[in-house]
Amino acid sequence: MSTADVRWTATVDGATALAISAPAQRLAAGLASGSIDLLDAATGSRIAVLAGECGSVVALAFSASGHHLTSASNDGAVHYWEISTAQHLTTLAKREGHVASLKVLADNRLAALWDDGRVDVLNTADLTRL
Repeated sequence: MSTADVRWTATVDGATALAISAPAQRLAAGLASGSIDLLDAATGSRIAVLAGECGSVVALAFSASGHHLTSASNDGAVHYWEISTAQHLTTLAKREGHVASLKVLADNRLAALWDDGRVDVLNTADLTRL
């Protein structure tokens, strides 16, 4: 059995969620503190820190283009971020419970699976023009 060569290693203290952009240029590591570290996928170096979450980050998903990131925290909030500016654009949803999983669909929609089994499909197409 062969193993893959490790290109780089990074330590992200308190990491609770991970996502990689489709073009494989960036990694996002959600933290228990509520912030998100953006890392360069080629080097592992930190590019930016997204701040503004209230609870521990439990799920992350990049848009199909890799220009936006959706995050969910254990306080029931789903946030939408602009990667190039590291700015929070809007809160997509806020309810009791928390998101167990996020999945970006090809047509600029986002599926959010909540801890109670509910699935919400959110339209993010208009948000790319914010």
